Amino acid sequence: MVRGREGLASRVRAAWVDGPSALSELFWGMRMARGTIAKVVRDRGFGFIRGNDGKEVFFHRSGLVGLNFDDLEQGQVVDFEVEKGPKGLRAANVRSSPGGAAGGAEQPS
Repeated sequence: MVRGREGLASRVRAAWVDGPSALSELFWGMRMARGTIAKVVRDRGFGFIRGNDGKEVFFHRSGLVGLNFDDLEQGQVVDFEVEKGPKGLRAANVRSSPGGAAGGAEQPS
């Protein structure tokens, strides 16, 4: 087992290769999911994201990071975290996906 800086450095390198969600999991203990905007209910301020697993998760406009709710479009690729809300699971920290493709994490060049 590698200890100290070398161990951390190798874990960071491995997470970097795996993409942004792996880095998020390493540093914050949360793995980002990727999905597409399935539906936006503009007059009510919420919508649904279809994750890569096919399940839909509720999101509220207050859970957006760096995105304008009024500019969201169906099919837009986003990264998000799933958390327990007062009425069940919901998406939080919803942000534009740097990879832009729903199939997986962006790989560094």
